Amino acid sequence: MRVLQLIPAYKPGGAERSAHEIGQALVAAGHTAQILADDGPWRSRFLSAGIDARVLPVGAKGLRLLGAWARLPALLDELAPD
Repeated sequence: MRVLQLIPAYKPGGAERSAHEIGQALVAAGHTAQILADDGPWRSRFLSAGIDARVLPVGAKGLRLLGAWARLPALLDELAPD
């Protein structure tokens, strides 16, 4: 199974901790864990856990968010989550 999660950014916070724990559990069970979030200091933590951690500013505001959402369909095609 391929699970994709969207979180605001790779930095300390509740959503990020939960996404990391879920990703670790998925990888341990033999599944593919994928995350889309704005870059931050915790990205390396996700990558070292075997989680496909891509950068997309899904938590941005204004025109930056529109640019991120414009790229989302192509990323969904590439990542092919279940």
